[in-house]
Amino acid sequence: MAEFLNLELNHEGYDVDICYDGKNGYENVVQNNYDIILLDVMLPNLNGMEVCRRLQTRKNTTIIMLTAKGDITDKVNGLDLGADDYLTKPFENW
Repeated sequence: MAEFLNLELNHEGYDVDICYDGKNGYENVVQNNYDIILLDVMLPNLNGMEVCRRLQTRKNTTIIMLTAKGDITDKVNGLDLGADDYLTKPFENW
């Protein structure tokens, strides 16, 4: 999914950085400025919910959770932790 999004966003003219690990992703965001963060919940070493919680105290960047975890409690938790939106995979265009 990350590679597909990377290709599509690059095609539209956006610069994209990909991190496959929550700890590395968090450190990357702290050290750089981004317009938006697409964040999965199920990441190794630091899950996406914890990354989102930590970023809310350090950065004012839009966070969209993009994850397979679609239970209502997961959605509420993600939004309560500071995500601006919560989308579940798979998703499709209308």
